[in-house]
Amino acid sequence: MSELDIGILALQGDVAENFISTMMAMNELGIDGSVSQVKTPDQISAV
Repeated sequence: MSELDIGILALQGDVAENFISTMMAMNELGIDGSVSQVKTPDQISAV
């Protein structure tokens, strides 16, 4: 299975909470991948 790349849209509140919750869920489920905060269209395209 390939790695999963998840982008958290970081435009307003609860960004840190969503970032941490997503990372914890991936770890708990044994999903390999990364979580990043995205703010620009270029960053969204990269995810």
